[in-house]
Amino acid sequence: MARNPAGMNYFTGPIHFVSPDQGWTLCCARLLESSDGGGTWRQCVHVGLPPGHLESLYFATPVHGWVVSLDGFVGRTDDGGRTWETVPLPENASGRGVFFVDPRVGWCVGDAGRVFRSDDGGRTWRTSDVGENATLRAVRFADPYTGFAVAMDHHSPTHDQVATTAYYLWVSGGHRQGSEVHDWLSAERVATSRGRIYRTKDGGRTWGRCLDSAGVGLWSVSVPTATAVRAGGDAFAASDDGGNTWTVSGSRTGGVDFWTPLIGCVSGYGSVWFTEDGGRVWRESQATGTAGRHVRFADDRHAWATMGNSSGTATILASSDGGRNWETRCPYIPFVPQEGGESA
Repeated sequence: MARNPAGMNYFTGPIHFVSPDQGWTLCCARLLESSDGGGTWRQCVHVGLPPGHLESLYFATPVHGWVVSLDGFVGRTDDGGRTWETVPLPENASGRGVFFVDPRVGWCVGDAGRVFRSDDGGRTWRTSDVGENATLRAVRFADPYTGFAVAMDHHSPTHDQVATTAYYLWVSGGHRQGSEVHDWLSAERVATSRGRIYRTKDGGRTWGRCLDSAGVGLWSVSVPTATAVRAGGDAFAASDDGGNTWTVSGSRTGGVDFWTPLIGCVSGYGSVWFTEDGGRVWRESQATGTAGRHVRFADDRHAWATMGNSSGTATILASSDGGRNWETRCPYIPFVPQEGGESA
């Protein structure tokens, strides 16, 4: 089994399937492709896609796809990933999240609150921002006008803060109501993350902050409709009025995806969880014992989740009943080094 080089932690990135068979994922910042529903994977070494720290991917159709890199470029394909064109982002800005509402109109988000919009399939990009210095992690739009971006920024805790956090989580068993967690975090100031959600109603030209949660980092967002918004990370945040009001749960959820405002899944820490009431009640669908970061529906029946562990391997889970039950589709994805890297 191939493992990642000494000193490099595992990284399981977004996963995206355009059919029950064809899909892509990122593992240790490499683009991997599957044509058998996630059972086997191969590294994409197609023309035009250089090595780089790939952070996110999205396919609007089976042939139109994009990847973004922390190295300041977007890769775009019009032929299902066989060939790629590399386009630099303005000012070589880092890209962290990407989404296209159709083959032409899309957005990329990154550091320093920057948002980039393309109207020609990713060939050119123009810059806007959310008005704050935020590390934007993901972006989703319900339509060409209404979209949401989530941010997570880290702060350095003191030794006493780390110890206090560990003690609190041990005493509480890691579960508290959202308001209780928020009050405790605000009082003790032991949290190391700050999560924010930004909203646009004009296609990304202007943005406004609609949620600010100290101590709760957010790195994934799902927008099944213009009024239903779900975000995940250190907590689960939900809005059913387009971001005007929010309910925040204190349990760590990781990646989140909703096929409808009611039916969705989170790829959490040690489990995949399923809900059919918008996130009010969750049922554990699969206990994995590994950390989950991403989950994605391809249709109302098929979904996939990526899980990882500290040994440097990633596992792919799949569901064929709308996220209610899951099976291990690929026991591990080995680390594939860049040119000059090591494997064992």
